[in-house]
Amino acid sequence: MAFIEFDDGALAILEWGSDATQWTTTLWFKQLAPDSADYQELADFLHDHFGTNLCPSLWDNFYLRKVTVYDMQTETGSVTYDTKTQVQGGKTGTGAALNAALVVTFRTPARGRSARGRNYITGFVEADTGADEVTNATTISDIVDCFDDLVTDVQTNTDFYWVVASHYSGGLPRAEVMAITISGAENRSAKFGSQRRRVDRP
Repeated sequence: MAFIEFDDGALAILEWGSDATQWTTTLWFKQLAPDSADYQELADFLHDHFGTNLCPSLWDNFYLRKVTVYDMQTETGSVTYDTKTQVQGGKTGTGAALNAALVVTFRTPARGRSARGRNYITGFVEADTGADEVTNATTISDIVDCFDDLVTDVQTNTDFYWVVASHYSGGLPRAEVMAITISGAENRSAKFGSQRRRVDRP
C-alpha cells in the first residue's frame, strides 16, 4: 500500500511471541493537540498497559516483546521504541495453536466497515480453548476490558487518543488518512478468527 499522510497520527506495532512464533498487533492514534506528540511516552505507556492488563491472560511462554511507534505524518517520520523489559504471559500449561485467535472489534460512532477496527489476539493455553473457539469467558472478558480501558487511559497518560485510521473510501485511497475516534471494544464471537477469514464473521 502506498504511503498516505496521517496528519498528527501515529501507528503502534506491538510484537508478541514464544520461542517458535511471532505475532504483531497494530493500533492507531492521533495527537490530542497539534505538535503535542511524545512518541516515547506513548510507546512506554502501551507496553505497560498491555503488559499489565492483557499478558496475564496469555501462555507463560508467550511474551509482549516490544512496542514500536511510528510518526505517520510523513513517510520519513520518526520511529520510537519502548524502553521496557518484555512481559511474560501469566498462564501455565500447553500453548494453543497460533491460529487460535480471539477477535476484538473496536467500535466508533460512525457506520460502515471503514469505521470499525479489530485486533486478533493469540497466545492462549489449550485449557482456555476448544476445537474452534476460546472457551474461557473470564479470559475473553479480561482481554476486552484491556482494550475498552485503553479508550480513556491513553488520553489520561499520553498526548494521544485512540482511533480507527481509514485509508480508503469506496475502494479508493484517501488523500490523507481520516481518523475516527474509538468509543469502545467488544468481542462479537468467541470463535477463532484470522485476517484470512472475514466471511461469515458476525
